Amino acid sequence: MLSFNRFAAALCLALALFPATAEISTRDFFRHADYGSARLSPDGKYIAVTKPIGSQTVLAIIEREKKKLKHVFKVAGDMHVSQFVWVSDDRIVFNTVQQIGSLDQPIATGDMFAGNADGSRNRYLVGSERGVRLTFRHAVVVDPVPSKEDEILVLVSAEFPEILRINPHTGQKNKAIINPLRNGAPIADEDGTIRSVVGLSEDGKDVLVLWRDSDDEEWRELDRFETSGGSGHKPLAILEGGTQLLVASNSDQPTDGILKLDVATGNSEVLFRDPVYDAAGIVFASDRKTPIAVQYDGAKLETHILDKAHREARLLMGLQNAFAGQSVRIFNFTEDGKLALAFVESDRNPGEFYIYDSEAGSVEYLFSRRSWIQPPKMAHRKPIKYQARDGLTIRGYLTSPPGKDAKSLPLIVLPHGGPHGPRDAWQYDPEAQFLAHHGYAVLQVNFRGSGGYGREFERAGYKRWGKEMVDDVTDGALWAVKEGIADRERLCIYGASYGGYSSIMSAGKEPDLYKCAVGYVGVYDLELMYQQGDIQESLFGVEYLNRVLGDDQDDLRAQSPVSHASKIKADLFLVHGAKDVRVPIAHYNRLRSALDDAGKSYETLVKPNEAHGFYDVDNRVELYDRMLRFFDRNIGSKAN
Repeated sequence: MLSFNRFAAALCLALALFPATAEISTRDFFRHADYGSARLSPDGKYIAVTKPIGSQTVLAIIEREKKKLKHVFKVAGDMHVSQFVWVSDDRIVFNTVQQIGSLDQPIATGDMFAGNADGSRNRYLVGSERGVRLTFRHAVVVDPVPSKEDEILVLVSAEFPEILRINPHTGQKNKAIINPLRNGAPIADEDGTIRSVVGLSEDGKDVLVLWRDSDDEEWRELDRFETSGGSGHKPLAILEGGTQLLVASNSDQPTDGILKLDVATGNSEVLFRDPVYDAAGIVFASDRKTPIAVQYDGAKLETHILDKAHREARLLMGLQNAFAGQSVRIFNFTEDGKLALAFVESDRNPGEFYIYDSEAGSVEYLFSRRSWIQPPKMAHRKPIKYQARDGLTIRGYLTSPPGKDAKSLPLIVLPHGGPHGPRDAWQYDPEAQFLAHHGYAVLQVNFRGSGGYGREFERAGYKRWGKEMVDDVTDGALWAVKEGIADRERLCIYGASYGGYSSIMSAGKEPDLYKCAVGYVGVYDLELMYQQGDIQESLFGVEYLNRVLGDDQDDLRAQSPVSHASKIKADLFLVHGAKDVRVPIAHYNRLRSALDDAGKSYETLVKPNEAHGFYDVDNRVELYDRMLRFFDRNIGSKAN
């Protein structure tokens, strides 16, 4: 192990040993990471880490000091271990999901398991031991109840989810409360008493926050706000003493700040708020109830220390100094606060895990998510901003080819998916790195409607998918040309999901701007969103569509790429998965029909066993190899 100063020097030396010239294969960019999430056991004896193996994701238990594999938990079929939590020094609880696409949330199976670190005393906590799937599809540990090793709170999803108290050793179950809210999620105090529930109103339009001081009292409404982008208090945790809530709140302010809310008086204290960016994550001390820092994605990951005198806050600051220029996150502490599991990443570093020992003042490298990626060979990701045509400030990132000046380059514009809630951030992005490695500048913009920039910025994109949201992307491309970064004659656009929509819509709205466009699992007919796919199958989904798209049929048609097919001049490449339930292949088929009717030619790639985003590595390699040839032919070295 190395001290902070010695470690920093060793890291710099190691980076200098790698030349940045060798060719990197497509597979290296798009193969799955070696490791997912990781957690220290409460006593620090073990490290639990998820690891993809073949078509599964397993949960590996490692003896920390010996660096020795203790046990591997895996389940039958193509199941993936997802969330997991240590409930004692040597017992862990985990649940499973089915991965149906690389861009979509996995589907929870409703199964929850427990076992000891050595693999003994395995137990099925929730689900059916006979392998029969129950009606619910989700079971998650809400709280391990720090004061009780024999009790966890588990949320079992349904329209009104069950909230159970389960003994993780025996499997004994008791109902904790009758859930008072649709999709209600509980928040418990340090003794495991459920004091608050957050869920939806009957019509799905509002989020309700309920509170009660004890099990014997009736629920009272603490707050109510609109489901998406509403102004209100979003509970994060109950603080020590049980009379204050830690909340993310944008009440009367444009961005989410972190507040302490007194539930009796309604008075609040602002702990942190940024005027541009939403606060996102809280770092808790080892007691799991004392907030020591707020983290949020600004131009880069920013950390605001709440109490610089706190021992574990000083630990976090020390880690940031040791890894200057990178993002540092604490995954968890041991119960005594002596050890911390840290995750370090940057625009060029896909992520590495370290153990910090506060008594020794040292950091110890554990493993990398993608050990085959050498950060010095990767491209820098530069935060940028510009003014949209109506004066709104738009922020994003420019990734330029390593070793080249950002001047007169072929440019690929890469709008993100979502679109509401997600945003691009300063982190390792395999698509941007892959394209930059092959000589392309990559522009990613957080157009209006993106998350992370406050309530009004996100709302500004509602019902404007094909209007100002696309214009923001166009203005980004024109900004890059004006700045001399991009060659005006060598512009292409590519995106997935909403990004695929934006790509094809941009090609229709700006027929003389782009030489080529790629639509990957894209939305191409907005009316179809109300007829097919998993979004329109739930009350929440219908409310979401009404809010962000509206129900004006003429407007939906006007903002659909299928309506602009005849205007497109760019060379097109359309990619879809036949099993996509988020954006069914009917979107792809309708766009093809519209292009055929207009006499337009295009390339296609459809995989019968893929869903919303290709998951199989061989399929991903084929996709990006073909995409690279497509870009090369249009704006690269092989362009006419």
